[in-house]
Amino acid sequence: MSVALFVQIGLHTGRALFFDFANRRLRREAATGVAVRLFKPLTKNFATVATMVVVALTLAFDLTQPLGVAGGMPYIALPLLGLLARSTKIVLAAAACGTAFALAGMALSPQGLEYSIVVTNRAMTVALIWIVAYTALRHLKVGRELRAKLREQALTDPLTGLYNRRHVFAGIDQQLKRYERYAEIFSIILIDADHFKHVNDNYGHSTGDATLRLIAKVCTAAVRKIDVVGRFGGEEFIILLPHTRADEATVVAERIRSDMGKLSREMLDGAVLVTLSLGVAEVGPQAADFNKLLAAADKALYMAKNSGRNRVAVIDSETSKMATADAA
Repeated sequence: MSVALFVQIGLHTGRALFFDFANRRLRREAATGVAVRLFKPLTKNFATVATMVVVALTLAFDLTQPLGVAGGMPYIALPLLGLLARSTKIVLAAAACGTAFALAGMALSPQGLEYSIVVTNRAMTVALIWIVAYTALRHLKVGRELRAKLREQALTDPLTGLYNRRHVFAGIDQQLKRYERYAEIFSIILIDADHFKHVNDNYGHSTGDATLRLIAKVCTAAVRKIDVVGRFGGEEFIILLPHTRADEATVVAERIRSDMGKLSREMLDGAVLVTLSLGVAEVGPQAADFNKLLAAADKALYMAKNSGRNRVAVIDSETSKMATADAA
């Protein structure tokens, strides 16, 4: 009895140390944004087969040996197979399976020891099975939350909450593939805050940060759910508008420019008026790949800035000619 308890305590302590190590590695992933490969998850089929093998071997021991104190101990490890497979269903199924066969083995095995000792041992075994299962489920939940946090950090800008340029660029790549295959039109808008350095230098970086968050809020409010708004870098933003032609995108850009002019004084305590310059480009013969499309939008943006700022400029995808919409 004491030997069995010693082994069980040792196994449980080892598992706890392993779980702690795994969690620390996952937290480091979330903190640094650098993926750390702890172990490759088992496939669900492999975990299921391994569970059946452990059950079969342990039950065979129970059916051929007198009631042994340690006979049901392998069942305790079954939920760990579900943890290694990252499967909640396998954890629960393995725990239920271990419980059922631990009790069945006790009933079917030959008599050998005092029955009360075996009943106590099997009760402890069942309790440990579910303790391990609960611990595995908790660690699966923690792992899912940390991986979700890591994915969010990898895709979003921490200051504005918008998508970062990597995610927006991936969306543009997908839209270009759909354009090549199905001729689906889309447009992009590049946005730059006019004289943003002046805001930082004269009103402080906290006002500058508030300005960037306000721009993000205005852009998000002006677009559809299928559109993708991202921070391009610094005071520049980018919007991907699927199924949208340049004239329609220009309307959206003008709405953003107008709304920003109205809200900046109100939201920034009247301290500063922030205006935007916006460049619009549509995918087309003259902008049929990523670099050309981005260059076209960038060219339109600089035209808006060089024409006096606080306006929208659009480039024609068919002719590469540009036009500006002056501030109202």
